Amino acid sequence: MGYDEGYYRRNITEYQYKQVGLLRPDQYAAACYTLGLRFDGADVDTPRYPGVITSIGCGDGVLERFLEDLGYTVIGVDPSPGAQALYQGTVLVDRYPGHAGTVLFVESVEHLPGDVFDDIWARIPAGTRVVFTNWVGFHPIEPDGTGWDHITRIDDAFYDRLCEGHRVVKRNGSHLVLEREQ
Repeated sequence: MGYDEGYYRRNITEYQYKQVGLLRPDQYAAACYTLGLRFDGADVDTPRYPGVITSIGCGDGVLERFLEDLGYTVIGVDPSPGAQALYQGTVLVDRYPGHAGTVLFVESVEHLPGDVFDDIWARIPAGTRVVFTNWVGFHPIEPDGTGWDHITRIDDAFYDRLCEGHRVVKRNGSHLVLEREQ
């Protein structure tokens, strides 16, 4: 089951939709964390080269195009028909290819069934930076009652489990940045 074009365009004016590089706060935060740049006053990170960036649940690809325009290699992963129709990046695939220097889950991890997330998580290699963002201030993470597209397992306990055995770069509300160590 996937999202259609209407899902990606809901609550977005035609003017906003046609803006190139218009990022939501969660997308901007993910770009900053990917490149090791400051996002808010509490951030302390080191600028970094992200390697190949893989964006899980990339949607229409606005963030992916933004990062490509900065000169980075980005792979968008999304099986949804809406993403396939609207994707603005260069490379869009149906499944996680199993490699990357940086993996992004921007407003997407809560949409993944547990077995799909577990398969992706198991294939992310050591040394990879993994970035989870949702809307700024969206905490605690709770299901929104819309049904299948928001899975109830996304909460602080889920983030606690993800952090185990990995270097946590940042954890604040619904934002988590870590580097795989195993």
